[in-house]
Amino acid sequence: MESKDLSKIWNQAPPDYYQRGICTNPFQMLWHKHKFQVFRKLAPKTSGGRILDLGCAGRLMTNIIANYFPKSKVTKDGQAIIAMDSGNLLFRIIWWFWEKTFGNVWHGAHLHPFQHRDLEKVIKEVGFKITKKHFSHLGMEVSFVLRK
Repeated sequence: MESKDLSKIWNQAPPDYYQRGICTNPFQMLWHKHKFQVFRKLAPKTSGGRILDLGCAGRLMTNIIANYFPKSKVTKDGQAIIAMDSGNLLFRIIWWFWEKTFGNVWHGAHLHPFQHRDLEKVIKEVGFKITKKHFSHLGMEVSFVLRK
């Protein structure tokens, strides 16, 4: 795939896609509300730590984290939480329909299906210890809590 094709895919979704979606689309509202609840459950509320959010959702999760942990930062002895679509059969079926209906801006965006087992292998290879693995959204999302 050429870079012009990738740029086209990346630019299909407007910057405020998630912010609008969680207010106007009941499916996105339910998905992301549950995602935030899972994050709060997995991330113990502490004061003063560092937090770094890398990912998608047009800074939506970054804003949620900033509100939940207003004075936090990442430290070398801290923990990491990584969440992703699990790639299970139910997710793949729903994603197929999603791309053709409400989520058509994502058509072609998932170039390489990434299974949670692949991410788990990479996490271990780079020296992190998985302290918790949590499936949510009927098994369609997986979250890992990590320590170095």
